[in-house]
Amino acid sequence: MAPARNPAVSHVDLIIIGAGPAGLMAAAWASSYGISTRILDKNASRVKTGHADGLQSRTLEIFDSFGFADRPLKEGFHVLEICSWNPDKNGRLQRTQRAVAQRPGVSRFQQVAFNQGGIEEIITEFLGRNGDLKVERNVEPTSLHLDRAVIDNPDAWPITLTIHHGIPDQAGAVSTHRLVDGRPAQRHLKTHSQTSPGLSPTEGENEIIKAKYLIGCDGAHSWTRNEIGLSLVGESTDQVWGVIDIIPLTDFPDVRLSCAIHSASCGTIMTVPRERRLVRFYIQLMEVSEGRTFDRSSVSLKSIFETAQKIIAPYKLEYSYCDWWSIYQIGQRVAPKFDVGRRIFLAGDAVHNHSPKAGQGMNVSMQDTYNLCWKVSSVLKGYAKADILETYHSERHQVAEQLIEIDHEISRFYSVNSAGRSDYQAFRNRFANFLSGVAVAYGESILVKPSDHEVVDTKSSSPVAVKVQLGARLPSYQVLNQSNAKPTQIADMLRSDGRWRILVLAGDLHDQVHRSRVNELGDAFRQLLIRYTGLETRIDAVIELLTIHSAPRVDVELLDLHEIYHPWDESAGWDYEKVYTDDLSHHEGFENAYEKYGIHRTHGGVIVCRPDQHVGCITCLDEAPGVLEDYFDRILIKQR
Repeated sequence: MAPARNPAVSHVDLIIIGAGPAGLMAAAWASSYGISTRILDKNASRVKTGHADGLQSRTLEIFDSFGFADRPLKEGFHVLEICSWNPDKNGRLQRTQRAVAQRPGVSRFQQVAFNQGGIEEIITEFLGRNGDLKVERNVEPTSLHLDRAVIDNPDAWPITLTIHHGIPDQAGAVSTHRLVDGRPAQRHLKTHSQTSPGLSPTEGENEIIKAKYLIGCDGAHSWTRNEIGLSLVGESTDQVWGVIDIIPLTDFPDVRLSCAIHSASCGTIMTVPRERRLVRFYIQLMEVSEGRTFDRSSVSLKSIFETAQKIIAPYKLEYSYCDWWSIYQIGQRVAPKFDVGRRIFLAGDAVHNHSPKAGQGMNVSMQDTYNLCWKVSSVLKGYAKADILETYHSERHQVAEQLIEIDHEISRFYSVNSAGRSDYQAFRNRFANFLSGVAVAYGESILVKPSDHEVVDTKSSSPVAVKVQLGARLPSYQVLNQSNAKPTQIADMLRSDGRWRILVLAGDLHDQVHRSRVNELGDAFRQLLIRYTGLETRIDAVIELLTIHSAPRVDVELLDLHEIYHPWDESAGWDYEKVYTDDLSHHEGFENAYEKYGIHRTHGGVIVCRPDQHVGCITCLDEAPGVLEDYFDRILIKQR
């Protein structure tokens, strides 16, 4: 017998444990920055059916910023209206209200129901196009150690992770289902060869990985969380929900609308129509108190469906096809810390659990790693100071606590009698902005510059950006490209490519005196960009300067502006994608971005957006060079 080989040792900047939506979102950032990354998952394949199913507005904005929102928007079910059903005085179900799912103006995107398997596929394909980062499957972590003696050394590899590479199961048969034109196709049996084709050098073996950072996205029963000694704190009672994705055969009139259905005595159903004629039914089954055990084997698809039939009666409910079903046992809990030593981080269900009523699980999880991984990547690239990593806990822990609080309120709302549920629209409006994700505003920190007074323009004493909230994502409005008149959403300029953006709301450039004032600031802006970029790379590699003025487009010439506003490239010429105007378009109207941001159309102002599109700083034009230098000096590393 050959002696066992010593485990191979490898080095990598970043390890991501878990290749669900949260882990894949982290990987999307890492691949965009070109970070040395490994993403590991214990499962042999990605999710194909079921699991999470809803994308809120902010998540779709994030997807769009990476360039992979098109498929969910095209194929998903757009949740535009929600119906509330309650018993009348005789206990018979009746529709009591139609509610608008999202008020106009919250975002360019509305909630979409789209299955988790499709989401994982989309992001995985993005990783393949954007650096060829692949998920390593059938990999089980076995031990994790953090060397605290060297965690402050940026060149050290303080994390040691031991993993076991499993042997893929080559035997047996896998039953697969598919739908054709919304109908179940014939059931197929896919067989695999029972002869192993031979193991790769790592299959069946252990490996030691030395890393600088690790992100645990490994779910509610997180191995990473347990390994570092953290636990979830909160509600002692778990709710048990049955979830089924079916093609329903029913006379219930609102089956293609999202509904909250409350029976007089049999419980509650929440429905979400899906792609391919599927409808998801969430059926609340029971509560399990602390100390009691729940026998999952006692619940079957048949028992869940029979409960749904009782709740929806007198309407009939059958199904022709079940795509997926499961049982969720969920409490409302959050971890007290989201990181250890600013080196090991937890995200998603690994640090917060809640019921499915708010439709937030997958969204908040992906938004966790969207917040985190640009910071980790910036530090690894040598752009930013490690101090920014402290803001992950402070920013996302507050979101988790808000979500738990709202989840409690939603649970109470569903448990009261029908009279207490009479105005579903008013109840939903209380939380709509938060649940959409767009209302999240991060508090004062190294990344969100506080202001103890209203920012005013030094020349006019007029307020600057009074309608823009510090710490929140910058709302998007249409402006026009100065050079070609193309209508452009401001969000389309704020792509998730790792760069900061300074939005110079330059005011009225038709006014010659004011234009001279803006041009005089050009040298200071140029020095600011070079300060953090250096001369060996593109001047906009770390911070991009974008200009939006308020004059009529035809009254301004691009080349009358300082070069920093439209930088020159020896091979590509002037940059025609950095100067815009808040003007009337030829075909798509006028959104008046200045008014909606609270910016004076003559005097302008400056807004700084972080790489995640959240507003970090607001200042007036005249004070911008000094204010921005002070702001960025706390965050970024000077390159020269």
